[in-house]
Amino acid sequence: MTSTRLFNTKNYILRKILDEIILVPISPDARKENKLIVLNESAAFFYESFCQGLTKEEVLELAKSRFEFEIESNIYSDLDIFSNEMISLGVLEGESSIDHRNTLGTN
Repeated sequence: MTSTRLFNTKNYILRKILDEIILVPISPDARKENKLIVLNESAAFFYESFCQGLTKEEVLELAKSRFEFEIESNIYSDLDIFSNEMISLGVLEGESSIDHRNTLGTN
């Protein structure tokens, strides 16, 4: 696993509604999709950790101390699946996409 840092795209905000943890779209583009994203406890932990600027490795270490996983490789898999899905939905983005986007405006 690399030391990739993911960041909140500011397209969604995390809300707790009753017993549900939900990502609610707030940007115009995300609202066009017209969908809420329901997270379980570990997914919400991953999301909040990335929003604090932690790397995947740092999130992994924190998650291992907080959650019980039957097989340690499951946590690696869960974190990769979660991060890839959140990137594809436009909830999170990686350092490389942010760096590339910032350099495009300076030419």
